Parts: sequence; structure tokens; C-alpha cells
Amino acid sequence: MIKIRNLHFKYPGRDEETLKGINLKIKKGEFILLTGPTGCGKTTLLKTLNGIIPHESSGYLRGKVTVNDINTRDSSIKELSQIVGLVFQSPDDQIFSTIVEDEIAFGPENLCLSKDEIDKRVDSALRMVGMSGYRYHRTDSLSGGQKQRIAIASMLAMKPLILALDEPLSQLDPKSTREILSVIENLNDMGMTI
Repeated sequence: MIKIRNLHFKYPGRDEETLKGINLKIKKGEFILLTGPTGCGKTTLLKTLNGIIPHESSGYLRGKVTVNDINTRDSSIKELSQIVGLVFQSPDDQIFSTIVEDEIAFGPENLCLSKDEIDKRVDSALRMVGMSGYRYHRTDSLSGGQKQRIAIASMLAMKPLILALDEPLSQLDPKSTREILSVIENLNDMGMTI
């Protein structure tokens, strides 16, 4: 599912590489936790999985990253976004729509899917994260945990094979943490690679 071979990445203006010789294989359906201190490259590594690096973030990349047998260097972000959904640490940095439905529909709309298919994906994504009753709520009225679930739902609406989460629990209270962990565990139980 994910194969990383001898991956190196250095941001412009930095003397040191952020990623140094990373080798990793992740099988379909695995649930993997990457740990390390702040600044060690966890976020950078996740950005290589869906093509933000090298397609959107500048820097010097060596090595090879393949997801679902697709070389991330040779494919578009549009193609990769349907394979790897990336949820960032702070949902406020990811959510930009004022209404939950609009937030979740944004990705499928950009794939030019039919209105019926978009509606189905929004319904399904909300159900998977336990937020079915919030379709027409304002995003700024949601709690931190609810916002994180909406950020996850917006990725699920793209029907990715892999869900990559960048410290999804770091800004949540204990109740919200349990809710997000339950959502992630259920997605993995359904066969999604986390």
C-alpha cells in the first residue's frame, strides 16, 4: 500500500535535511503510529504521501514514495487526494467553509461528481464520523472535537484508501480524544489504512 525507499527531504534555506534515509512499508489495512519529538519530520513525511511534497511545498526531495503502486512524484495531487486523505493537527487550519455540508462537499465537487453522488458522499462521511445531525450547522459553532471529525469527514468524502492524520488529538479534551479515537478505530476496522 505504502512504500518509501531511501527518502530524503530538505526545506529551502535549511542546512539539515528534515527527512534522512527513510525506509518504510505499510500494508493495506494497517494502523501505524509515528512518534517523535516536535520538529523531527512527522508532518513532512505525511505530506510526501499525498503529494503536497513535492508538488506544493518547495524543497529538495530524493528517494521514492509510492502509494497504491503510484509514484507520488509522477502523479497529480488530484489523483493522490483520492488515495490518501490528510488531516492536519488543527481543524481550524483545514476547515474553510462556514457550513458543514459545504466543507465536506468541497472535495467531491472539485472532482466534478454529480449532485447525487456528492450528497451520498456527504451523508456517508458524516455517518462514519458520528456527525449525521450536523450537516447544516455552522462550522464555527462546533467544538474542537466536532471540528476534527468534520475535517476527517471531508477527507472521507473523497473515498481515500489511506487516512493520514497529523497529531489529530493534540488540541482536544479527553472526551473529544475518545470520540476521535473511536472514529479512527472504526475506520480501520472497516479496512482503511491509518
